[in-house]
Amino acid sequence: MGGPDKSRWKPESAASQYRHAVGVIRVAAQIIVWIMTEAGKLARLIAALRNRPKTPYAE
Repeated sequence: MGGPDKSRWKPESAASQYRHAVGVIRVAAQIIVWIMTEAGKLARLIAALRNRPKTPYAE
């Protein structure tokens, strides 16, 4: 009887463990790509600010 005892851990099949791992890795990869993209934007912004021609009131 497959009662509603999902709170207790049961050994999953290898296939479902694999699918779960792939899902986790995919999400982690998306997060990493997003962080890299944001870091790239930030780096370009910082470079643009740093390479700006100096103005008299920038001291």
